[in-house]
Amino acid sequence: MDIAARFICWVEALFWEDERYRLLESFDGGQRPRLQIDGAELTLFVWREFCERPEPPAIQGPSVDESIASLRRAFASLADVQLESVVGVGRRVKTAAHRLLQWTFRR
Repeated sequence: MDIAARFICWVEALFWEDERYRLLESFDGGQRPRLQIDGAELTLFVWREFCERPEPPAIQGPSVDESIASLRRAFASLADVQLESVVGVGRRVKTAAHRLLQWTFRR
């Protein structure tokens, strides 16, 4: 499971545990299955709980530094694959692009 999926899983679990957000279920007339969440509800929950609250919920999963490192690895490997797949890319262009990516993700 990738980082985004893990984030959605534990954030969604927090949403379902919070009874204050059950009021949102009444807005659709009860036509939606209970185990389904839409983007508006999740956005509201994330904003209220993680942005507005003085003490947001504890983060589950990798730390911010670990997440950034994981994203850097993913983007770097993706860039290598894309550069390799382009026909006729000169070595100098590939090297310059690779250096630019390394500089970008080292920050």
